[in-house]
Amino acid sequence: GSTNGIYYQKQKIQAKQPIVSGDRLRVGHTYVYVYQDSHPVNPVLGVDSAEARLVALGRHGVWLALIVLSCALMAFDSYTRSFTEYKPLKLLQPALWSLLGVVMLSVVWALVGRLVRHRAYFFSHLSIWYLFGIASYCAHFVTDIIAYNLSSALVQEILVKSGKFLLLLITLWASLTLATNLMAKKRLWSAFGLATVVLLIGLAGEFRWQRDFNTGPSYYAQMKSPAFLWAKGVAGEQIVAQLPELLSLAVEESEKDADVASTDNLALVPK
Repeated sequence: GSTNGIYYQKQKIQAKQPIVSGDRLRVGHTYVYVYQDSHPVNPVLGVDSAEARLVALGRHGVWLALIVLSCALMAFDSYTRSFTEYKPLKLLQPALWSLLGVVMLSVVWALVGRLVRHRAYFFSHLSIWYLFGIASYCAHFVTDIIAYNLSSALVQEILVKSGKFLLLLITLWASLTLATNLMAKKRLWSAFGLATVVLLIGLAGEFRWQRDFNTGPSYYAQMKSPAFLWAKGVAGEQIVAQLPELLSLAVEESEKDADVASTDNLALVPK
């Protein structure tokens, strides 16, 4: 009487079908194993508690709240980075693109789960990837403030890359938990491998557009509100007083570069 039908050996049962101990039946999306009392069976595997928590993220109140929080963080980020008149309507397009990207990722993982486990968990994946975006923004915000106070682009790059890798590893592990039947170790190593591939692709793209190496000095510049500065700022009068010394150093460096360039252009003339 099952509406979805009962399947035995991948064939739908149309009438009475004899079975033996150890056979597997499929009723809808549920697999039923039939055993006699005397049939030896493997020990029961415990249910992963992490999966139950991840499934709970699919509740409507959770993913709706995450979308609202994500939009609020985007508005805050736009406001703190804006040095002109703030226009909230400009956030509409980035918010829609963000929503579209997360929805597409969730659809892909939901299709994988539907094919592998017969369970989509679309809204759970939606919440997982919105959490990834929110956590990435918070981590980027903190690293920006640290780099702003240290005036170090190297520190910023190291913190950003390592933070994104760790967050991506956790997010991929969560999606693999819902979408696949991989055991714990294989799931972790698969997430590690995928995160590494994404990181390498990103680094390859950055190296592709990297400028040629040069011997000139490199500067780190970032505009932020003075409220984010931990140390006290330098007075303008102090900077003006140091200008002559800085200019003299710049002139000396330029003269050295000019001497090196003229030496490199010398040619040997035979007598």
